[in-house]
Parts: sequence; C-alpha cells; structure tokens
Amino acid sequence: MSFPGPVDLRTVLIDSPTPGTTVEIRTVPVAWATIDRTQVIGAATLGDGVTQIVARTPAPTDRVLVWISGLSGGESGFQSRLSEIGFLGSGA
Repeated sequence: MSFPGPVDLRTVLIDSPTPGTTVEIRTVPVAWATIDRTQVIGAATLGDGVTQIVARTPAPTDRVLVWISGLSGGESGFQSRLSEIGFLGSGA
C-alpha cells in the first residue's frame, strides 16, 4: 500500500475469514525494496473476522507491506484470504 504522503501509521485492521493466518506489517523505505530492506512494525495471527494490529513503533511512512508469513491450515490444505485491510494513523 502506498499513501500520497507520509502518515504516522498506528493501527492496521485486517478482516479475514481464514483464522490462523500469520501476517507482518512492514514499512518499505523505497519502491521495489527487497524484503530485507523492510522493517517489521507489527505482527499477528488473524482471528475469524477483524483483527487489530497496533504498530510497535509508529513512524512516518508512505509505503506499507502486509506480508503473509504463514497460511491457515485446514481440511483442504493451506490457504488464506484477506477480505479487507484498513489503516489508521495521522498525517505526518
């Protein structure tokens, strides 16, 4: 996700029908950055419905990556779905 200007990202809300998915919220310093150049600011295992992820160290950023670090397991194998992602913060 990219924003038109820097925002002080505080919270990410993820709505998912696949509980057990693990995600990381990462800031991205420049477009096309490799994963090792990103910084984890929050992480969670998603529940059924909306999961709130609070940034550990809010910092102004204009690019955010929602990285799925683990898929949900079930009878039909491993899969994850994200229905909606919301970002809460303020202009920096």
